[in-house]
Amino acid sequence: MDGLLDFFMHGNILLKIVFFQFAIAIVVLFFMKKFLNRELFLSALERFYAAADEKNADINLIEVVFSAQCSAADEAQVRAIARERFPAAQVVVKVEPSLWGGVVIRIADKVIDSSLITKIKQFFKITGV
Repeated sequence: MDGLLDFFMHGNILLKIVFFQFAIAIVVLFFMKKFLNRELFLSALERFYAAADEKNADINLIEVVFSAQCSAADEAQVRAIARERFPAAQVVVKVEPSLWGGVVIRIADKVIDSSLITKIKQFFKITGV
């Protein structure tokens, strides 16, 4: 603890600025996660509905992976779309915290990935960082 206090009292000003920017980014991400999670879910749901435009009797399993325990309403919404579009399909709902936010929906060989971790990876791939 004394080392950290000493750093703030006598450390390099540039390092202090970087440290505070990093701390602010973490706090913003923490508070935005709930908002982002909902937006990513709605985006995936819209893409799921579009992917299911035609009734397909061949689909017998739909896997929905949330980043955190979803609300009963969200799960019911996913199940309703699946039941309407894929009447014979069983819907399996899972939780995978490593997604950080959002949802991944697997329908046979099609994957609708609206997870926050994938969006971050895509950003770094595009920007080359």
